This record gives sequence, structure tokens and C-alpha cells, in this order.
Amino acid sequence: MKLFSFIYILFLLLVFAVMVWAIVDIFKSKNLQLRYKGVLMLGVVFFPLIGSLIYFAFKKEFIKK
Repeated sequence: MKLFSFIYILFLLLVFAVMVWAIVDIFKSKNLQLRYKGVLMLGVVFFPLIGSLIYFAFKKEFIKK
């Protein structure tokens, strides 16, 4: 049971770290269009794991050239 608790806490810390990393990256991005910033921010805040993964996977497509 202790192993499960340790893995659960480790997973939560990892998800929180990725969420914070994605939020900081969204704010620092100068080339990201404003409408995408809002949508990505909502996705990351309400769905931390899925929103962060989507942001990092499609990051280059959201940045205007």
C-alpha cells in the first residue's frame, strides 16, 4: 500500500511540474497568437495532464510564422 501511495504522489508532482512548465511557456511565448494563448491556458488549467501534453505536442503549429 505504501508503494501505491508513493507512486501516486510522484505522479501528482510530475503532473503539477508539467502543468507549471506549460503555463510558464505559454506566458513567455511572444509569437503565440492571443486566441490560442487563452484556449491553451484553459486546457492546461482545467485538464493539467492532457492540456500540457497537447500544448507541447502541437506547440510549433500554434506559433505563427
